Amino acid sequence: MCVKLAFFAYTQCAAVLACTQSTCQERRTSSIPKTAEVTPGHQTEGSKYWEYPSQQMFFNAMKRKGYEPVEGDMSTIVGMHNAVNETVSRVCAPEP
Repeated sequence: MCVKLAFFAYTQCAAVLACTQSTCQERRTSSIPKTAEVTPGHQTEGSKYWEYPSQQMFFNAMKRKGYEPVEGDMSTIVGMHNAVNETVSRVCAPEP
């Protein structure tokens, strides 16, 4: 069920972020709490919530993995990535 919901969120997402020189480097903080005891190097130490990658970080990761990303698509791709994670986190969260 969670996979179907993630696909629905991905295909229905209209979250598009405008990217300017300064906003392409900005990261957004998610509403998803960290539960891991170890903070990965790309995350802010001491933060209680995960941080999403900036558009530039996402672009660079895609290039490293052998894809050919288009800069102009990054605001849409990152917006969909973030929306899917938020949706799946809420829907698939373990019940207390």
